[in-house]
Amino acid sequence: MLNFLYRIVILSTLCFPAYLRAQELPRIAKPYIAHYSKADYLADNQNWGLSVDKRGVIYTANNAGLLRYDGQDWHLHRSTNGMPMRSVTVAQDGRIYTGGKGEFGYWIDQGFGRLSYTSLSNRLSDKAGLDNDEIWRIIAHDKRVFFQSFSKAYVLENDTISILRASGEPFLFSHLVGQHLYFEQIPSGLHRYAQGRLVPVRDKDILRGKRILSMLPFPNEQTLIATERDGLYLMDRQERIRPWRTNAQALFEKHQINNGLQVGHDLYAFGTINNGLIIIDSRGEIIQQINKKSGLQNNTILSLTLDRQANLWIGLDNGIDRLDLHRPFYYYTDRTGMLGTVYASAVYKGELYLGTNQGLFKSPWNGAFSATALQFQFVHHSNGQVWYLKEIDGVLYCGHNAGMFAVDGSRLSRLSEYTGSLITNAVAETDFILEGNYTGLSLFDRSQQPIYHVQQYPSLKQPIKYIVRENKTGYWVGNEDNLRFAEFSKDFTTLKTLSTITKGLPNRTKIHGIYRMGRQHVFATDTGLFRFDNVLNEFTRYDELNKMLGPFATANRIQADRDNSYWFFKDSHLAKLGFHDDGSVQIDSTTWRPLSGQMMSGYENLLRISDNMDLIGLNDGFALYMRDFENDQLKLGPPLLTGFWNSTKELIPLDSAEAIAYSQNNIRISYSTPWYDASPLKYQYRLLGFNKKFSDWGFDAYKDFTNLPHGRYIFEVRSMDAKGNISDISSLTFHIARPWYWSWLAIFCYALMLIAASILIRKWYKRKIDRAKSEMEMKLQREKELALEKENVHNAQQMMQLKNKQLEQELLNKKRELANMATNVVYKNDLLKTLQEEIASIKDNGGNTLGSEQLKKVNKLIDEAKNDEREWQLFENSFNESHDNFFKKLKADYPELVPNDLKLCAYLRLNMSSKEMASLLNISLRGVEIRRYRLRKKLQLETHKNLTEFLLEI
Repeated sequence: MLNFLYRIVILSTLCFPAYLRAQELPRIAKPYIAHYSKADYLADNQNWGLSVDKRGVIYTANNAGLLRYDGQDWHLHRSTNGMPMRSVTVAQDGRIYTGGKGEFGYWIDQGFGRLSYTSLSNRLSDKAGLDNDEIWRIIAHDKRVFFQSFSKAYVLENDTISILRASGEPFLFSHLVGQHLYFEQIPSGLHRYAQGRLVPVRDKDILRGKRILSMLPFPNEQTLIATERDGLYLMDRQERIRPWRTNAQALFEKHQINNGLQVGHDLYAFGTINNGLIIIDSRGEIIQQINKKSGLQNNTILSLTLDRQANLWIGLDNGIDRLDLHRPFYYYTDRTGMLGTVYASAVYKGELYLGTNQGLFKSPWNGAFSATALQFQFVHHSNGQVWYLKEIDGVLYCGHNAGMFAVDGSRLSRLSEYTGSLITNAVAETDFILEGNYTGLSLFDRSQQPIYHVQQYPSLKQPIKYIVRENKTGYWVGNEDNLRFAEFSKDFTTLKTLSTITKGLPNRTKIHGIYRMGRQHVFATDTGLFRFDNVLNEFTRYDELNKMLGPFATANRIQADRDNSYWFFKDSHLAKLGFHDDGSVQIDSTTWRPLSGQMMSGYENLLRISDNMDLIGLNDGFALYMRDFENDQLKLGPPLLTGFWNSTKELIPLDSAEAIAYSQNNIRISYSTPWYDASPLKYQYRLLGFNKKFSDWGFDAYKDFTNLPHGRYIFEVRSMDAKGNISDISSLTFHIARPWYWSWLAIFCYALMLIAASILIRKWYKRKIDRAKSEMEMKLQREKELALEKENVHNAQQMMQLKNKQLEQELLNKKRELANMATNVVYKNDLLKTLQEEIASIKDNGGNTLGSEQLKKVNKLIDEAKNDEREWQLFENSFNESHDNFFKKLKADYPELVPNDLKLCAYLRLNMSSKEMASLLNISLRGVEIRRYRLRKKLQLETHKNLTEFLLEI
């Protein structure tokens, strides 16, 4: 007895985590349903069996074969004989047992999602009976595996197969409850398997012919038995059986139970043939009824199983669905389109009110766990847009496109004639209510019921979307484009001042709203959060909070929650900010990611229903967020490595145990975590041997590495869920072989080549040294010869310089001699002229002058001496020697020149004066000038050209 109870407790502990044992499911809303259609898993419609391994991988017995889903991709493994698979079970040893028509066996996971199949039916000595059998159920029990067909059961034990028969009677289905295995024989009824034989159950006749489809453990050591059309029965320890009439009896009888599964400590799910899924509790109350109308792909349920997260997987006649039963979000979806988009919500006087774009609706509200379904009714005369629902002093006010109303059951009471009530704010310590509408600001008096409209302030002529109190009589009012500070009189009958304050705000800033956070107001804008500095009278950016919020710094709305936390709404996304006592801040936007895009952007609505439940308005209904359903006990498992390929041209599977050829060094590694949630996981990886740093978090479940060098690598990957929980690391070690040109043979050849090359280089180097030595000797010899030659040239140049100096000196001497000669000739001629003049004046003793004959003879001698051509010949020769054949050049260029012209040219080159030239030429000064003039004409000199300079240039 104690041993039995102990086993039951242990089994219950293993099957259902602690967080599921006392958890009640909401009844008014449905869990999230994930759909996997034929187009997703690429196999046939019908899914006869479901099973989950210890890692969370889903296996499905499909008509086309065995489907495997790792949380990222579906993979189909076709049956060996091409026949439909009818059953699948993952045993504790990791084997995946499958069965179908004429075939059963098991699959082994070889890694990377590759399964290898071993047929067990081939071990049968007599297969004749198996060809027409189909294995509909597989049960792993007490080191045995039972493959059950309708005619017999094949029992695998210690790799030996035996056959279990029921004395010629066929079976319907087998059922494992705790440690007991049951078979229903037709027509004998229910039997218990014990010590290799079938023992009739005590009250089996009560169930005779009722076709048992499910047997499940039940409280108080009982067993819950579900029949095809006769509802539910309970069997106690003594195997006494009695009917159990529940509220679902009529449904079970009408729609035919097909299978069942315990989905919580006291929750039971039954799949039907044509009405989907029915979940009841241990009291027999219907908790959930989910069918095609409420979200399933199909109403015929062929198989059920729970994954590690207690999600319910449903194999359908057409597709596979996943129900997130024990998750925080449940949804009420208006599939009729009656409600519209929910802008506001309120629970008031036992009614749930929803304000939508189509009007105001209400339904009796007994809580989310009430068995009474919501029945929404339209509140009369509420057609149009509802902006808000707010309770003040026990009265529910409705802000409507038509104005402000008080809600009174199924009718509305109009409170003013001003249209478009956008917001209300009760003035503290007074009986007044301020109301913002399409055309300005109104004042209401609530000192008596119903409240009445006092006035519309005339100085405000713009829509008012927010009203926030700053002090007793000062309020911030305005809309997206206009922010004002309004100062009222003490009795609020007068709006004294209306100030526009924008200092510190960027130009054209849109104001989303003003909200109280702690002891200060926060101004939400499209450029971030601001605070108002009352001392400086200007706005300052709230940089610290903006940085922490990231994209939610430009939130549309902010709503206070409990425990110093706040909701931030932005463009149909939701985040929660919590300030902790130690000063730390926690921001969570991933938990509410399943709601992203389902709320009305800018008018997101969240209502606290209870301490542990919130209602969030959606585009077509609402969602319930149940804080108690947060599961922090279940740990995120490490990712599975699902693929390892060479991706150079096409994906070719690789074996990590073997060295990978260098030509296949483009690697793709895929991974996944069997974690099933509406929010996808993120992954982070690194490749040790290539880099040491983890990558950024991303949603891709594979990574490509191209042109990896040869060597040993370790690939590491981890995952993170929506709440930021990080899994352990999974790793894969692989080795890329050296390329052929780095193989050991190639290295040996390289060594030989290196040795040979070193020898050749040494010889070449020696020859080079010898050649260099020879060239150096030749170079030194050439340098000596060049130095000697250079010295000879230098000596020759010195000799030439000396000779030139000598010649220059000789030329200078000749010029000096020539000058002296000309000077002597001039002197001689002057002397002869003086002598001639003196002779002409000589008188004889008698005082008489000499006779003319005498004088003529003397003058002739003197003239002959003046015109002695020998002196000129000597002068000409000397002049030519010192002036480089001056006369030849001049005569060659100017053949008209006569000897006297040449003489004049020589004297001019010597730069003699006219007087000296006159003496040498034995003519007068006037004659010299005439000759100079004639010479210029013969030389064809222009007037501005100096004759002497011309002759010096020749």
